[in-house]
Amino acid sequence: AVINMDTVGRLRDQPVSILAAESASEWPHIFRGIGFTTGIATRTIPGASESSDQQSFINAGIPAVQVFTGAHLDYHRPGDTPDKVDADGLVRVATVVREAALYLAERPEPLHFSGEGLGNGTQRETRASAAGNRRRVSLGTVPDFAWQGEGVRVDSVVPGSPAERAGLKPGDVITALDGQPLADLAAFSAALKKYRPGDRVRAEIRRGADRLDVELELAAR
Repeated sequence: AVINMDTVGRLRDQPVSILAAESASEWPHIFRGIGFTTGIATRTIPGASESSDQQSFINAGIPAVQVFTGAHLDYHRPGDTPDKVDADGLVRVATVVREAALYLAERPEPLHFSGEGLGNGTQRETRASAAGNRRRVSLGTVPDFAWQGEGVRVDSVVPGSPAERAGLKPGDVITALDGQPLADLAAFSAALKKYRPGDRVRAEIRRGADRLDVELELAAR
């Protein structure tokens, strides 16, 4: 089994997120038990297997999860400096991972793989349809990786970005680009690969009970 720690530096008051927990039937029970014994809140998030390096292990039939504390405006940017790391939160993350690793080390049999469907369907189709293309553009939104509904929920908006200029707000859900429905974050990322900086795109947005159409001029990623 694999425990992948990726983007774990800003826990704050959130639960520790466990992505791709359905790759083994035991994962939810393991992390629920860790929450009970340590008092550290965890949440298992299904269907997010392609968010990081755990996907290659899942493709090989190995149970794998990502430990995650959420994206932020400094994600993959120079502004992600050491002073912004939540040290106390890192201790809680490390405690959860330590308990999981000890359990796995002492367990006499391997976990039961149950991730046959992870990375298949829409995610794999959209990725294959954009094969060979590199994503060159950005809307300037940071997605909510824990979102389990249809589309892409905006967690935050980068200042000065196309998304901010178009009036997008945290909590908005992007449901389509140029009329192409977006099932999930993987479909969103794949759809953007066909655009170049300066292209204009029409985004369909759900904001509460309202439906909005906005036009954005895409920026270089």
